[in-house]
Amino acid sequence: MPDLAYYKGRWIAQGEDGSIAAVGESLNEARQFGVQARPRSRLTLAWVSPYPPHVMLPEWPLTTVQGVPFKATTWLAGGPVRDLLLGRVPHDWDFVTEGSGLQLARAVANTLGGAYYALDAERGTGRAIVDRPGSTEPIMLDFAELRGPSIEADLWERDFTVNAMALTLDGQLIDPTGGRFDLEAELLRMTKCSTFEDDPVRLLRAVRLATQFTFTIEAETATRLRSQTGMIRHIAPERIRQELVKLLAHPRAHIGLEQLAWSGLLSGVLPELADASAAQETAAKDNALAGAVALVSTLHELDQLLHGGPRTHTPRGSANRHGTPPAWGWQMLSQALAQQQRELLVYLNTRVSAEVTRSDLLKWSALFCGPTAAEEASWQRAAARLEGLRFSGSSIGFTTVTLRALPQFAELVARGSGPARAPISDLEIYRYYRSAGESGVAVALLALARLLAASGSKLNREEWMQYLMTAAALLEAYFDRRDTVISPARLLTGHDLIQMGLPQGPELGQALERLREAQAAGEVKNRPEAVAFVEQDIRSLTGSEITDVTSYETS
Repeated sequence: MPDLAYYKGRWIAQGEDGSIAAVGESLNEARQFGVQARPRSRLTLAWVSPYPPHVMLPEWPLTTVQGVPFKATTWLAGGPVRDLLLGRVPHDWDFVTEGSGLQLARAVANTLGGAYYALDAERGTGRAIVDRPGSTEPIMLDFAELRGPSIEADLWERDFTVNAMALTLDGQLIDPTGGRFDLEAELLRMTKCSTFEDDPVRLLRAVRLATQFTFTIEAETATRLRSQTGMIRHIAPERIRQELVKLLAHPRAHIGLEQLAWSGLLSGVLPELADASAAQETAAKDNALAGAVALVSTLHELDQLLHGGPRTHTPRGSANRHGTPPAWGWQMLSQALAQQQRELLVYLNTRVSAEVTRSDLLKWSALFCGPTAAEEASWQRAAARLEGLRFSGSSIGFTTVTLRALPQFAELVARGSGPARAPISDLEIYRYYRSAGESGVAVALLALARLLAASGSKLNREEWMQYLMTAAALLEAYFDRRDTVISPARLLTGHDLIQMGLPQGPELGQALERLREAQAAGEVKNRPEAVAFVEQDIRSLTGSEITDVTSYETS
């Protein structure tokens, strides 16, 4: 990051790579000079505070908030200040005001054409949800009433010093707890001794923030945290879920799991893995936690591979057991997924609920099916835990179906192995997706990651090739031949079959399913062929002839 003191009190235009493209005395001047300097670049504009430490304040949404007619003093506070000091653009924005947070939130929502609702009416906290300019990405702007007689008193009531800083809208830093010093020292320190007693969810937040920012939990804070783990039972399941979702979504989630075990929190939030927390201090390697750590880490490696970036760390669990997977294994994986790389990223980034994506739920699946976990009960354990954490029905369904379908993937691999192996048939692919549904792609990726995590440097080339061939066939059918192999169009309906002589009952649905299987296998391609297929099917079931099928053959 450049020395911002040089630009203090002025506007700057930044390129997409973060470099400074132009400087201006006003917003319009910086924008004009930036467009002239880089006409094809997407520029962002920021104002550099004239006060140390000269924070860059983004044009949006701060200029909008400043422009809303509201007489009460307002500050930017908490996480966004921390992120700006770290040179990061905040995703969500938290403001504190001496006036009504509800009124200010409504005014900002109206100004920006966004949605408004009362986040916490009793405490005077409102939220405006707006789209970031130039995109459809929703951004949350929260406005809370001042808690305490001053902004300093408000900040002292917050959780950790790095989150207890505020900025005036003209760029003056307010830091009563020494958060900036701890930020530079990469320390996570509680603001006061009662931090965790005041709100026990901060126990999880401490682990999550330390993982997210690679911070060290300050010694007294760590001691206090470990002594207060019993309070985890007083946290609402929804709040536990929110913290764990954020933790598992992070690239360093595998480290976060180990931190949960170290802190003693694991037994309170993920008891399925807690049997391993004591074993982590012994020579034992094959336990639930070690398996989950290995698999979650490998899934992150897989995500990096799909994004085309270098792998920046060694999967911890795999390294503990059998060393790291060989380079040729990753190269073969990259080649196998290359054709569907873009489609896979879209698939994984698709939201299953407002809170989680398919990529997120892959890591949740990994918690219950580590490389050495028993597959039979994994989906039941997952369903019970996710229900306990109040996940949405769609999220629970996606995860449990993913885990239940893992053995089906293994069966496909086994069928194609051996000296007389043959490629997977379209009928087998249809039956696989009939059972796995939208989870089918996730199952394939999870199975690949699971073998890598379990094998490490002992990865068998022949077995790996068979896994890759199976996954490639399933992915190709899903992304390139979905309409013909996975979801073939219905050529006949149940009403058609009844008129053709098949009585209502279970046989009717079975006959329709046999027809769809024939379509998937390429045996039936049009309506006349469908009629002929069903005619033969009915003969075999009822022994009766169909006397008039002309309307079905020609319509």
